[in-house]
Amino acid sequence: MWHYTVWPAARVTTGRLLFTTFVRNLPPCQERAFAELAPFAAHRARFVTMHSWAGELLSRRGSPYRMDLKQADNAFGLAWSRVGQHGPLAKIEIDSRYWREEIDRVIKGRGFGVGDFTWYAKLVRRGRRGRLHQGARAEVWKLYREYEQIRLERGFLDANDLITAALEELARVPLAERYDMVVVDEMQDMSLQGLRLAHAIVGDQANGLLLVGDVQQKIYAGGWRISDAGIGIVGRGEILRVNYRNRRDILQLATSLEQRNTVDDLDGVAAVPLGRVEAALPGGVAITWTGPDAEIEDELRRRLRSIREHGIPLGATALVTRTNNEADRFKSALRRWGIKFRDLEEYTGADEELIKIGTVFRAKGLDFRAVLHPCFIRSGADLYAKGERDGSDAERDHAELEANQHFVAVTRARDYVWLGIVER
Repeated sequence: MWHYTVWPAARVTTGRLLFTTFVRNLPPCQERAFAELAPFAAHRARFVTMHSWAGELLSRRGSPYRMDLKQADNAFGLAWSRVGQHGPLAKIEIDSRYWREEIDRVIKGRGFGVGDFTWYAKLVRRGRRGRLHQGARAEVWKLYREYEQIRLERGFLDANDLITAALEELARVPLAERYDMVVVDEMQDMSLQGLRLAHAIVGDQANGLLLVGDVQQKIYAGGWRISDAGIGIVGRGEILRVNYRNRRDILQLATSLEQRNTVDDLDGVAAVPLGRVEAALPGGVAITWTGPDAEIEDELRRRLRSIREHGIPLGATALVTRTNNEADRFKSALRRWGIKFRDLEEYTGADEELIKIGTVFRAKGLDFRAVLHPCFIRSGADLYAKGERDGSDAERDHAELEANQHFVAVTRARDYVWLGIVER
């Protein structure tokens, strides 16, 4: 979809362009690609994450702010210990990350944190299971208020606060010189407040806002409709029905992973599941391996040899994991084998003979000729059914996100993909 964004942005306007996204390592890669695809417009294009742009705005305006994500983690942990872990929420879902996501993505990410409980009490929790009763919501609100009290006492902003502060600043004093177009890539992972900020940056000018995303590629909790941000796209949206990224056999493997992914509509535009799109590129290599943990590294090493035998350089290969711990494990293996690698956190899109390695969160928006995705699942679990039939709503939410993350990892590949399933 990246190529689809370039030409409208470069050709439709002659003024300033802003390309933004939620994924922090994506802008340097996009900037390099844009310079190659549209060199005539590179001088007027800016590539930056939404949080970086928000911070720069506040700094220019002289607004004091201090975003501290580590402090945010600590503050939530303290709030959970005080009002969460021994209360009703822990009986619903003991994993505090679920409730952290509820605060980050459902309450603060949607802008409801500036209101009172009545907002949250009646909120449709898009992207999450809807059976959170009023008593549980009251407990979530209590946890949220405890977190906010700690945050305010310590005097820092979290990621949502930064976006909201920038929105408030633009409402106070709009930009003197607007961008002609703002392009939001991977918009399905943007918070609703982030989407509102993108709209505020460009205003309501014609052809000023281009939103590009894929609801099947969502890897963060929660969800929303574009209209929730005050942006009307009915009759203006377009669904892409031809896949130019993945060769046919890779597309078929990815389709087998999507069968339980939820495909929502975008305000009246019916979404199209991956299994119903056309593959523009024939062929491809798609391998699924299942085996014990003790064999995964030997199998991975064989796959690296196979990739070379298919004429694909390691520089065009990525090893994509779901967690940082998994990535660290395979980095150690690559070191033992004498294979040089580049962490996806530091990847800028430059050509280099280094295999790329990192989590699916850092691989978002990127593509590679070959992708290796070791996939660790619970013993006896059905990867594709997500083991959710008898689980709680919270467990089902976790399972759906995890399945989406595997789906995203596999669809980073163009010519060759290996899905290694390890039961643990």
